Amino acid sequence: MLGKHILPYFEKRYLSDITPYDIEKWLDTFAAKGLSNATANLGLAFLKIMLKEAIRREILFKDPSASILPLKTETVERGVLTQDEVSTLFNPENKKTNMGQ
Repeated sequence: MLGKHILPYFEKRYLSDITPYDIEKWLDTFAAKGLSNATANLGLAFLKIMLKEAIRREILFKDPSASILPLKTETVERGVLTQDEVSTLFNPENKKTNMGQ
């Protein structure tokens, strides 16, 4: 994440020059590359950890990511199998697999 997404975008900036707007624009680059919001959120979490560490070390005094919320992600509703579906799924007579049987 660091070498592939964070450093290429922010490497020419001082930490103290990074603004919330910069971080929002950076998050937009994930979609432009065809990456999911979940991947962008992983990058944001990584960046937030780095910025908090910079504050702990007194390199920064304000976290520019503090107001940035994670992007919305799609949730996939998972159904519950009925008893008949479970029985059919585990019925030994339906023993077709992809392992050459």
